Amino acid sequence: MARGVNRGCEELGAAAPAAPAAAAHHAASPPKFCDGGLDAAVDAVDTSGAAAAAADVFAWSEGDDDGLPPCLEARRVSSIYEVRSPRRQWLLVLLMSCSNVLLPFTNTAFIPAIGAITHEFNSTPVMTALAISIFMFATGSASLLWGPFADRWGRRRTLLCAAVLFLGFSVGCGLARRIELLVAFRALQGLAVACFGVTANAVVADVFSPAQRGKAMGFASLPVLVGPILGPLVGGGLSQALGWRSTFAAMAIFGALVLAALLLFMEETHHHYVLHRIRSTRGEGAAAAIQEAPSIRRPKFAAPWRGLILLADPVLAPHVLATVAQYGTLYSCMMVLPTVLAAPPYSLSQAVIGATNMALGFGLLISAPLAGILTDRAAKTWPAAPTGRVLFSAPAALVASPLAALLVGWSLHFRLHLGLPLIGCVFVGVGMGAYAPATSSLVSITHQQNAAAAGGALFASMFVMGGVFTQVTPIGLATLGVGPFVSIMAALTATTLSFALARSIAVVRRAAAAAAAAERLPSPPAAVAAGAKDAAAPGPAVAKAPGGEPPREPAAGRAEALVEVVVAGERR
Repeated sequence: MARGVNRGCEELGAAAPAAPAAAAHHAASPPKFCDGGLDAAVDAVDTSGAAAAAADVFAWSEGDDDGLPPCLEARRVSSIYEVRSPRRQWLLVLLMSCSNVLLPFTNTAFIPAIGAITHEFNSTPVMTALAISIFMFATGSASLLWGPFADRWGRRRTLLCAAVLFLGFSVGCGLARRIELLVAFRALQGLAVACFGVTANAVVADVFSPAQRGKAMGFASLPVLVGPILGPLVGGGLSQALGWRSTFAAMAIFGALVLAALLLFMEETHHHYVLHRIRSTRGEGAAAAIQEAPSIRRPKFAAPWRGLILLADPVLAPHVLATVAQYGTLYSCMMVLPTVLAAPPYSLSQAVIGATNMALGFGLLISAPLAGILTDRAAKTWPAAPTGRVLFSAPAALVASPLAALLVGWSLHFRLHLGLPLIGCVFVGVGMGAYAPATSSLVSITHQQNAAAAGGALFASMFVMGGVFTQVTPIGLATLGVGPFVSIMAALTATTLSFALARSIAVVRRAAAAAAAAERLPSPPAAVAAGAKDAAAPGPAVAKAPGGEPPREPAAGRAEALVEVVVAGERR
């Protein structure tokens, strides 16, 4: 079957020199079977000896043939992002979204069973809560490792490895007979599941161009944002009906399904390996036609902390801080709800408290896809600098998140009608969903060749902050009260978002001014342009403009150069 796929991909144009007629025939009528079945690929290929010999070009030496695109489109492409059809691109987004659900589901489905676990193991609430916080710290730490791993050895291998580990550790959690073993397996489970969030963002960055990436990131981020809300709802139902071990059985079954889907549908998307496949199958000319080829480097394993260094970029750091602060506020609201609603005058049951988390999920659900679309539109409206893509999302988050958090905190502080904190939770979700896709898109665009490492550092920062506030929120509520504690979180969110927005506006304005100034410069006269053309031709003499000056570059080129100088200056 593998030889059949290899021969089918012969249609890309990598015909052997001994069969020029066959190559011409394929070029004249290239069959498109990228969205079709394997049989169509095999039937379309010339089965001559020369073609069969040419098919052996797929036995490339780097050993990265597993999961690579089995059939690149039978046409010349000018961009690495045009290798796959739009249908194939969105299939990968769907696959990554389904895989990504594991991360937040595993984290939050465990929460409703804390009381039952504490009772069964005769443990303390603090020890049982450690199984939650250690999971988040392990997830954050492991994200720093999975990112460089995926950048070096490819996305598909990394995902398959993590899926196998997750399946085994989930079974270990379900079979644990002591609280210490459960905590240990939860840490290992967090280590494995961290891979999905990191690598999913890298896959989206691999297959979508920067102009289309915001929308894709918006849809791909839905599971990460909505999963923390659905997890307690599903986990609470399973724990109540079948016992707390059924929650880990569900995680194991879900992990097995994800592993099967990855084996069947996942392909390698790392730019280096895709370019290598194009070079191997279609020749050096086809690879050279890829406009991103000069910037695609052979991957190396970077130090795990390199991702944090990438996020320290002055262009990115304000947005990373704002996103992390929002995530901490989101988790604080999630911890406040069950604490307050279980006490009088609300006195809600665990099942109803789990259902109230749907308010946060609803806000995330409606805002994340829309925010992705607005991110792409903002990038087109303010193309002068990469941070222009946040200029729609940041103001929306700045208005929604702090005010909504204040509504949640003070309505619960004074024990007002339940509808008020739930409305606040909706808009807390709206603010988080509006800003997170823009930040993820900006991180991947700024560090395209280290997209997994940079994205892993972002995930690590978010989950470590979530773990911190899982421990800090109960202390803050007991010490300060609901209203004052949530007000501090709202102020932190407002401050970081304001700073990020101000920095983005300043960068975009300076870059736009530089581009406009360069475009207003007069174009070089015809004689100078002719001299520049002659200078480019081989010859002993270099053409000079009148007065002995070398010809100036066109205004468009100067505009691009000035914009690069402005953005580079911000990094310094």
